Amino acid sequence: MIRLGISNDRIARQLDISKNRVKESAQIIRSIKSSLKKGIPVPELSESHNIPEPLIWHIALEKKTDQERFKALNWGLITWDYWYWNDLDYRFGDDWPGRIPAQLVAHTLFYFSRQGHLILDPMAGGGVVPDVCLAFNRRCWSFDLKDRKDKRPEIEKFYWDPKKIQWPVNSKQKPDLILLIHHISRKKTDDYSPDSISN
Repeated sequence: MIRLGISNDRIARQLDISKNRVKESAQIIRSIKSSLKKGIPVPELSESHNIPEPLIWHIALEKKTDQERFKALNWGLITWDYWYWNDLDYRFGDDWPGRIPAQLVAHTLFYFSRQGHLILDPMAGGGVVPDVCLAFNRRCWSFDLKDRKDKRPEIEKFYWDPKKIQWPVNSKQKPDLILLIHHISRKKTDDYSPDSISN
């Protein structure tokens, strides 16, 4: 969560732990880096360390350019403005209605942001955006109506009230890019309130 640019205060509140416990485990990171140097594949490291694959990719791709990241993930970089993908990359995001292709997020990040930029995902759903942000070295604040902090603690619960516009984070820092991806409204019509923007 720290690598996504989430403050220690927010992490402590989300995980219900003391701020003193919020820190990266340098020992685990060193172990992962050592294993990567030995050629152990990312999926195997993810499973053996019980760490999400996008975080392993973040470590494996440190100091790489975006183009090198596309190549390492076996994604072609599309240089024209018609983007189309036949399938999803299941390494990124959870099984979720309306799951978007990770390649779509990566291309958007490539063309409209730079490494280190802060991305806001106000409708995080299954978490494809924060996962791709990790792999592409972008910070990401993610919010959703559902509280799933046991599985996706980086996605904070927040209700966007159309009658009272409120910023979800008390911070002077503003995002460099907002990814407002909401194309599943027809699939989930029954889950939205009558006054929702989706109805």
